[in-house]
Amino acid sequence: MSAPLVRVNVHQHAGTIILNRPEKRNALSRALIAEISQAFDDLHQERRVRAVILTGAGPAFCAGMDLQEMQETSQQERPYDQWQHDAEIYQELLEKMLRFPKPIIAAVNGPAVAESDDFDLVNNISGPTVSGSFNSIQTASITSFTLE
Repeated sequence: MSAPLVRVNVHQHAGTIILNRPEKRNALSRALIAEISQAFDDLHQERRVRAVILTGAGPAFCAGMDLQEMQETSQQERPYDQWQHDAEIYQELLEKMLRFPKPIIAAVNGPAVAESDDFDLVNNISGPTVSGSFNSIQTASITSFTLE
């Protein structure tokens, strides 16, 4: 049995979501995004949790989108449809984080690259740990959407 893509811990009044794909530097696959979303749903319902900490396992916080999964999708008959769906699911996760009623703290434990910068935008408190850093070659972020 493989390890879960997300580990959730509750200690006293804090919930921790740990991205758990260290071999891929916690790159955001479809499955990982789904598990992150579920973890936020679970911690929203947990009454004793007053704040959530988001961090990554291994040497990186998050490497952005899973480029291998995107490359595999490019071989499909209609890749643009899948990529559009992926963007919508990712946007839903960011909206969920923006609306989350409890403070979210990003404990950036290593490089935060590309789309993982979006996590920084939606967290209430964010910053690198001793080994953390933010790197982005994007000229614009795709987080400009409206909440209804």
